[in-house]
Amino acid sequence: MIDIINDVPGPRYCKIIATCLRDRVHGNAGTWPGHRQTDLSHTIDGIYKMISMHIQLDIKYPPGANMDTIIVNNVVDTELIATTSFENVRIINRPNIGGSFGAYMEVFQNTKANYDYYIFTEDDVLIGGTTNYIQLMHDMMNINTNTGFLALIGLGQPTHAHGGVGMVSRNLLDATYDNTNPFLFEGPYNRQRSCNNEIDFTNTIQRVTGKSVYTHSTTSWDLQNLCIDYTTLLTDPKYATILENL
Repeated sequence: MIDIINDVPGPRYCKIIATCLRDRVHGNAGTWPGHRQTDLSHTIDGIYKMISMHIQLDIKYPPGANMDTIIVNNVVDTELIATTSFENVRIINRPNIGGSFGAYMEVFQNTKANYDYYIFTEDDVLIGGTTNYIQLMHDMMNINTNTGFLALIGLGQPTHAHGGVGMVSRNLLDATYDNTNPFLFEGPYNRQRSCNNEIDFTNTIQRVTGKSVYTHSTTSWDLQNLCIDYTTLLTDPKYATILENL
């Protein structure tokens, strides 16, 4: 069990960041060979910098809620070691079983007594960059009263959240994956298994509970600062202000 550090009144949030600390220059990290994260973060040093950016964003732009961050390293070669201590950040090293989705669910099952909402993301997709972004995500969920999972980087088919990136309540995720319907993520990473796990992770929420996997409308919401892929953050001039403020 992971202890709560930010134990203050109100809903409790857990942001889970899945990573794999391994050289990705040839797409051999247990990730997609052509994935954008290989552009600027393909070395172990680069991955550390990318993870550090997640933490820096939440310090500079507070989420506006009681939130802990758990960084999960799917170990292939190297364990992730904390270089700086932050009271509300934890690191977990685990075997690379089920990829990001195995990481998400393992931490959820081990911590669900502690939190009310979960935010899932992968290391190359940063959620933050705007103050009080937790309230913004709730406002987005409330547009569609049947929303179960708020997908922050769009939907794929069959309906699922790309990368499993988004927010969901503990109660809904617990109702989806219980003892009679566990999340059966497949074995050691390979590309096809990752596709299967990505689809199943959020599609099952919709199938079992009837609640929708909902994504934002870019015409209604300015998400440029809420959900940014790492490469774009570093290279697109429109994000220069965020980088300057870190």
